[in-house]
Amino acid sequence: MNKKSVIETKRLILRELNKEDLDDWFEIFSAENVGKFLRLYDNKEDIALLIDKKIAKFSNNLGSSYSIVEKESNKVIGSFELYVDIDNNEAKISYVINDAFGGKGYVTEAAFAVLDYAFDELRIETINGDCKEINTASIHILRDKLQMNFIKTEDGYSYYNLNKKDYKKKQL
Repeated sequence: MNKKSVIETKRLILRELNKEDLDDWFEIFSAENVGKFLRLYDNKEDIALLIDKKIAKFSNNLGSSYSIVEKESNKVIGSFELYVDIDNNEAKISYVINDAFGGKGYVTEAAFAVLDYAFDELRIETINGDCKEINTASIHILRDKLQMNFIKTEDGYSYYNLNKKDYKKKQL
């Protein structure tokens, strides 16, 4: 099992986060709409610390913090993370997209590529995802686009999962 540092789709390149992503990440994580669902950052120094933390966190893990790069513009338009728990043979996904690129199917496209990688190459059995229950766009992606199974709502978050067998059946 090898960690994949680049995943490519028709319109996107998902590559490991690096320090050069600072300006694009600041644009994403300082957007008011993102602040409804995640911590809002108001300076680049804090984003630089966040990037350093994520690079360190994923350096010794099969998971990754990917920057989502739109091929057409070569711009970092979002983040997609895969947290791998190899002991329990499961993983968790999380993502955020620049408001200017939302509604174009980019997160769904990235998610399918990461799910394929996690199920096929890492041989993970279950993928989990969660979001704030007021985040209707993420619920739509998890429930409707990825067809993840609703597990519960607790403390303002909605939880979903998808096992490999169900994912493969849904692809047919």
